[in-house]
Amino acid sequence: MSTRLILEASGLPEGGLHVVFGDAGRPFTLSRLALAELERAIERWEARETLRWVAFTSASPTTFLAGANFRELGQLGAEGAADISRMGQRLFRRMRASRLWLVACVRGACMGGGVDFALACDYRVADPSARFAHPGPSLGLITGWGGTAFLPRRGTPGSEALLRARRLTAAEAMREGWIEEVAPRPLVRAELRARQSKGTDLPRLKRLCRAADLPLFPALRYERWMAVDPAVQPC
Repeated sequence: MSTRLILEASGLPEGGLHVVFGDAGRPFTLSRLALAELERAIERWEARETLRWVAFTSASPTTFLAGANFRELGQLGAEGAADISRMGQRLFRRMRASRLWLVACVRGACMGGGVDFALACDYRVADPSARFAHPGPSLGLITGWGGTAFLPRRGTPGSEALLRARRLTAAEAMREGWIEEVAPRPLVRAELRARQSKGTDLPRLKRLCRAADLPLFPALRYERWMAVDPAVQPC
Protein backbone atom coordinates (compact mmCIF):
# COMPACT_ATOMS: atom_id res chain seq x y z
CA MET A 1 0.00 0.00 0.00
CA SER A 2 1.34 3.45 -0.91
CA THR A 3 1.96 6.21 1.60
CA ARG A 4 3.36 8.75 -0.85
CA LEU A 5 1.63 12.06 -1.49
CA ILE A 6 1.76 13.68 -4.92
CA LEU A 7 1.12 17.41 -4.70
CA GLU A 8 0.02 19.52 -7.65
CA ALA A 9 -0.22 23.22 -6.93
CA SER A 10 -1.58 24.55 -10.22
CA GLY A 11 -4.81 24.83 -12.09
CA LEU A 12 -7.25 25.47 -9.22
CA PRO A 13 -9.11 28.79 -8.88
CA GLU A 14 -9.38 31.06 -5.88
CA GLY A 15 -6.09 30.10 -4.27
CA GLY A 16 -6.61 26.34 -4.39
CA LEU A 17 -4.22 23.40 -4.05
CA HIS A 18 -4.77 19.95 -5.55
CA VAL A 19 -3.45 17.07 -3.42
CA VAL A 20 -3.35 13.61 -5.02
CA PHE A 21 -3.06 10.53 -2.82
CA GLY A 22 -0.75 7.67 -3.76
CA ASP A 23 -0.17 6.41 -7.29
CA ALA A 24 -2.29 4.83 -9.99
CA GLY A 25 -1.26 1.28 -9.13
CA ARG A 26 -1.97 1.02 -5.41
CA PRO A 27 -4.59 2.40 -3.00
CA PHE A 28 -3.41 4.96 -0.46
CA THR A 29 -3.55 3.94 3.20
CA LEU A 30 -3.36 6.05 6.35
CA SER A 31 -0.26 4.55 7.93
CA ARG A 32 1.60 6.29 10.74
CA LEU A 33 3.95 7.76 8.14
CA ALA A 34 1.03 9.11 6.11
CA LEU A 35 -0.73 10.58 9.17
CA ALA A 36 2.43 12.42 10.20
CA GLU A 37 3.10 13.61 6.66
CA LEU A 38 -0.42 14.98 6.30
CA GLU A 39 -0.19 16.87 9.58
CA ARG A 40 3.10 18.47 8.53
CA ALA A 41 1.62 19.29 5.13
CA ILE A 42 -1.34 21.14 6.65
CA GLU A 43 1.06 23.31 8.63
CA ARG A 44 2.98 24.12 5.44
CA TRP A 45 -0.19 24.90 3.52
CA GLU A 46 -1.50 27.21 6.22
CA ALA A 47 1.74 29.21 6.06
CA ARG A 48 0.91 30.12 2.45
CA GLU A 49 -1.11 33.30 2.87
CA THR A 50 -2.70 33.16 -0.59
CA LEU A 51 -3.94 29.59 -0.15
CA ARG A 52 -7.66 29.33 0.70
CA TRP A 53 -8.68 25.75 -0.01
CA VAL A 54 -7.32 22.25 -0.64
CA ALA A 55 -8.93 19.51 -2.74
CA PHE A 56 -8.01 15.87 -2.09
CA THR A 57 -8.26 13.28 -4.86
CA SER A 58 -6.65 9.89 -5.46
CA ALA A 59 -4.46 8.67 -8.29
CA SER A 60 -6.03 5.22 -7.91
CA PRO A 61 -8.94 4.66 -10.31
CA THR A 62 -10.66 2.34 -7.82
CA THR A 63 -9.96 3.74 -4.34
CA PHE A 64 -10.06 7.21 -2.79
CA LEU A 65 -8.76 6.10 0.62
CA ALA A 66 -8.45 2.54 1.89
CA GLY A 67 -8.28 3.60 5.53
CA ALA A 68 -5.72 2.29 7.98
CA ASN A 69 -2.85 0.06 6.90
CA PHE A 70 -3.95 -3.34 8.25
CA ARG A 71 -0.52 -4.89 7.72
CA GLU A 72 0.91 -2.22 10.00
CA LEU A 73 -1.94 -2.57 12.51
CA GLY A 74 -1.34 -6.31 12.77
CA GLN A 75 2.16 -5.65 14.05
CA LEU A 76 1.14 -3.17 16.76
CA GLY A 77 0.86 -3.95 20.43
CA ALA A 78 -1.47 -2.14 22.83
CA GLU A 79 0.84 0.86 23.15
CA GLY A 80 1.36 1.16 19.40
CA ALA A 81 -2.37 0.88 18.72
CA ALA A 82 -3.09 3.66 21.22
CA ASP A 83 -0.37 5.79 19.60
CA ILE A 84 -1.76 5.48 16.06
CA SER A 85 -5.24 6.20 17.42
CA ARG A 86 -3.98 9.45 18.95
CA MET A 87 -2.15 10.36 15.73
CA GLY A 88 -5.33 10.02 13.69
CA GLN A 89 -7.41 11.97 16.18
CA ARG A 90 -4.79 14.74 16.29
CA LEU A 91 -4.67 14.98 12.48
CA PHE A 92 -8.45 15.16 12.12
CA ARG A 93 -8.76 17.77 14.89
CA ARG A 94 -6.08 19.74 13.08
CA MET A 95 -8.03 19.52 9.84
CA ARG A 96 -11.26 20.74 11.45
CA ALA A 97 -9.42 23.61 13.13
CA SER A 98 -7.55 24.64 9.98
CA ARG A 99 -8.29 28.02 8.42
CA LEU A 100 -8.29 26.28 5.02
CA TRP A 101 -11.40 24.88 3.36
CA LEU A 102 -10.65 21.16 2.89
CA VAL A 103 -12.62 19.24 0.26
CA ALA A 104 -12.72 15.46 -0.22
CA CYS A 105 -13.29 14.67 -3.92
CA VAL A 106 -14.18 10.98 -3.80
CA ARG A 107 -13.96 8.49 -6.65
CA GLY A 108 -13.98 4.76 -6.05
CA ALA A 109 -13.97 3.19 -2.60
CA CYS A 110 -13.77 5.26 0.58
CA MET A 111 -13.43 2.82 3.45
CA GLY A 112 -12.84 2.76 7.21
CA GLY A 113 -10.36 5.44 8.14
CA GLY A 114 -10.94 6.97 4.73
CA VAL A 115 -14.49 7.79 5.89
CA ASP A 116 -13.01 9.34 9.05
CA PHE A 117 -10.72 11.45 6.84
CA ALA A 118 -13.60 12.58 4.62
CA LEU A 119 -15.68 13.52 7.67
CA ALA A 120 -12.77 15.65 8.94
CA CYS A 121 -12.90 17.68 5.71
CA ASP A 122 -15.25 20.64 5.37
CA TYR A 123 -17.01 19.43 2.26
CA ARG A 124 -17.43 16.09 0.53
CA VAL A 125 -18.39 15.58 -3.12
CA ALA A 126 -18.42 12.11 -4.69
CA ASP A 127 -18.57 10.63 -8.16
CA PRO A 128 -21.77 8.59 -8.72
CA SER A 129 -19.64 5.42 -8.80
CA ALA A 130 -18.13 6.03 -5.33
CA ARG A 131 -18.74 3.55 -2.53
CA PHE A 132 -18.52 4.13 1.22
CA ALA A 133 -18.28 1.83 4.24
CA HIS A 134 -16.82 1.61 7.71
CA PRO A 135 -16.27 -2.17 7.98
CA GLY A 136 -14.74 -2.09 11.47
CA PRO A 137 -17.94 -2.96 13.38
CA SER A 138 -18.38 -6.12 11.29
CA LEU A 139 -14.86 -7.12 12.40
CA GLY A 140 -15.52 -6.34 16.05
CA LEU A 141 -13.66 -3.02 15.81
CA ILE A 142 -14.70 0.55 16.51
CA THR A 143 -12.68 3.27 14.82
CA GLY A 144 -10.21 5.08 17.04
CA TRP A 145 -10.12 8.15 14.82
CA GLY A 146 -13.39 9.77 15.81
CA GLY A 147 -15.74 9.10 12.89
CA THR A 148 -18.24 7.22 15.04
CA ALA A 149 -18.34 10.19 17.41
CA PHE A 150 -18.32 12.98 14.84
CA LEU A 151 -21.04 11.73 12.51
CA PRO A 152 -23.82 11.63 15.15
CA ARG A 153 -23.02 15.21 16.15
CA ARG A 154 -23.80 16.32 12.59
CA GLY A 155 -27.43 15.39 13.24
CA THR A 156 -27.66 13.24 10.11
CA PRO A 157 -29.38 9.85 9.86
CA GLY A 158 -26.18 8.04 8.83
CA SER A 159 -24.90 6.96 12.24
CA GLU A 160 -26.75 3.63 12.15
CA ALA A 161 -25.32 2.82 8.71
CA LEU A 162 -21.83 3.48 10.03
CA LEU A 163 -22.24 1.38 13.16
CA ARG A 164 -23.83 -1.49 11.19
CA ALA A 165 -20.97 -1.42 8.66
CA ARG A 166 -23.39 -0.89 5.77
CA ARG A 167 -21.94 -0.30 2.32
CA LEU A 168 -23.38 2.83 0.73
CA THR A 169 -23.52 4.07 -2.83
CA ALA A 170 -22.75 7.75 -3.39
CA ALA A 171 -26.48 8.56 -3.56
CA GLU A 172 -27.12 6.65 -0.34
CA ALA A 173 -24.17 8.33 1.35
CA MET A 174 -25.64 11.72 0.49
CA ARG A 175 -29.05 10.75 1.86
CA GLU A 176 -27.42 9.46 5.05
CA GLY A 177 -25.45 12.69 5.51
CA TRP A 178 -21.98 11.24 4.96
CA ILE A 179 -21.36 13.57 2.01
CA GLU A 180 -22.89 16.80 0.70
CA GLU A 181 -22.99 16.28 -3.04
CA VAL A 182 -22.81 13.77 -5.90
CA ALA A 183 -21.29 14.95 -9.19
CA PRO A 184 -19.65 13.18 -12.16
CA ARG A 185 -16.48 15.31 -11.85
CA PRO A 186 -15.92 15.96 -8.12
CA LEU A 187 -12.85 18.17 -8.54
CA VAL A 188 -14.64 20.41 -11.06
CA ARG A 189 -17.55 20.73 -8.64
CA ALA A 190 -15.12 21.62 -5.84
CA GLU A 191 -13.67 24.36 -8.05
CA LEU A 192 -17.18 25.72 -8.60
CA ARG A 193 -17.80 25.85 -4.85
CA ALA A 194 -14.48 27.65 -4.36
CA ARG A 195 -15.47 30.29 -6.90
CA GLN A 196 -18.84 30.66 -5.21
CA SER A 197 -17.06 31.31 -1.90
CA LYS A 198 -15.05 34.23 -3.31
CA GLY A 199 -15.15 37.15 -0.90
CA THR A 200 -16.28 34.98 2.02
CA ASP A 201 -14.29 34.89 5.25
CA LEU A 202 -13.89 31.09 5.24
CA PRO A 203 -11.95 30.83 8.53
CA ARG A 204 -14.70 32.72 10.38
CA LEU A 205 -17.41 30.67 8.71
CA LYS A 206 -15.58 27.45 9.55
CA ARG A 207 -15.41 28.43 13.21
CA LEU A 208 -19.17 29.07 13.28
CA CYS A 209 -20.01 25.83 11.49
CA ARG A 210 -17.64 23.84 13.68
CA ALA A 211 -19.25 25.22 16.82
CA ALA A 212 -22.66 24.03 15.63
CA ASP A 213 -21.46 20.86 13.80
CA LEU A 214 -22.94 22.17 10.55
CA PRO A 215 -21.70 21.47 6.98
CA LEU A 216 -20.04 24.45 5.32
CA PHE A 217 -21.77 24.86 1.96
CA PRO A 218 -25.30 25.68 3.21
CA ALA A 219 -23.66 28.35 5.34
CA LEU A 220 -21.88 29.66 2.24
CA ARG A 221 -25.24 30.03 0.49
CA TYR A 222 -26.55 31.96 3.50
CA GLU A 223 -23.47 34.21 3.51
CA ARG A 224 -23.98 35.09 -0.17
CA TRP A 225 -27.67 35.78 0.43
CA MET A 226 -26.89 38.15 3.28
CA ALA A 227 -24.16 39.83 1.24
CA VAL A 228 -26.71 40.70 -1.46
CA ASP A 229 -29.04 42.37 1.04
CA PRO A 230 -27.72 42.58 4.64
CA ALA A 231 -31.08 43.97 5.78
CA VAL A 232 -32.81 40.69 4.93
CA GLN A 233 -33.28 38.47 7.94
CA PRO A 234 -33.96 34.71 7.83
CA CYS A 235 -37.45 33.47 8.65
